[in-house]
Amino acid sequence: MCDATELPDLFEGSEQQPEALPHIVEHYAVLLDLGDRDGYQVCAEFWRADERVGYTFSYGLDGVPYGLRLL
Repeated sequence: MCDATELPDLFEGSEQQPEALPHIVEHYAVLLDLGDRDGYQVCAEFWRADERVGYTFSYGLDGVPYGLRLL
């Protein structure tokens, strides 16, 4: 079984993302960059949106997403 650290991080390679994913990533990246909302809560919404299209990622209490990968 692979853990998240062994899989390619699709945050670092947008050309590997399926068609719907870059739009989701960009939307939530803007929200996180604005910083006017709690980053952890934004990541929770972002995570749910990614899971609806078959992807997931990890994030910590700091509200920084990492390890975007296929479910």
